[in-house]
Amino acid sequence: MLHYRDRKKQIHIITLDNVLARDICERLTDYPDTASANLILPRDYAPEAILKSARDTTASKILIIDVRTQTKPRLQQAHSDIIRFNRPDLNNYCHCALIGDGPSTFLLENHGVNAFQKYLADLRIDYSPAVFFANPFIYYTQDELLERAMYHDNALPEKIPQRLEKFFKKDIPIKTVYEFFRAAGETGEEKLKKTKTRKKKLKDIYLKMIAQDFPAEKERLESALAKQGCDFHGESLKLNIYPFYFEDWIKDLLNFAPFSKL
Repeated sequence: MLHYRDRKKQIHIITLDNVLARDICERLTDYPDTASANLILPRDYAPEAILKSARDTTASKILIIDVRTQTKPRLQQAHSDIIRFNRPDLNNYCHCALIGDGPSTFLLENHGVNAFQKYLADLRIDYSPAVFFANPFIYYTQDELLERAMYHDNALPEKIPQRLEKFFKKDIPIKTVYEFFRAAGETGEEKLKKTKTRKKKLKDIYLKMIAQDFPAEKERLESALAKQGCDFHGESLKLNIYPFYFEDWIKDLLNFAPFSKL
């Protein structure tokens, strides 16, 4: 079994979404404990380009992979190759952090948060991830995704999901929302202050969504906003919410000392 033990302090970001990629990069660059890591972005945000660079990921300590419903099928071969090349080293010499939208059925009656149990189990089997982050800003209903597929050539949405419009201005770009919550353009103490204040606002929004959609699961789901995440019976992979503790998780994985092997 081939191992790639001599990995660099390097993070590969694997996504078709340049807006999400930029948010990840800015967050990790602004965070002191990950600022020195080399961040590798796709040369071209196209499935073919990501597939061609699959073997390059064996030089990185961290793989951040976008597994959202809309683009996962287009990246199936690239994901398969990336995991195949790295699987012998996952959770030892390298780590995988996933960002996705979550199961398509979790907002439907009689499914709810329990839909995450099988969803997380499937991700664990396919990717052997150390952590999974659900990102509400890339969760679109099946009707919204169908509309993108039929009338927009399956292009990634530029506006926030409809279910979030009640908390923001209508048709606000996702890029603008990301920039706001990481206080883009600010520096020093002012950036720290605004980031802290705005993160609290975002947490309040998510708590309102949880209370509205899953009142019986409110206390349980609040743990998804903490570093330890929300667990599900019989499943070791937990549910975390992006971007809460994202940088802290990546810092811990980057500094993980591999187990010695005889």
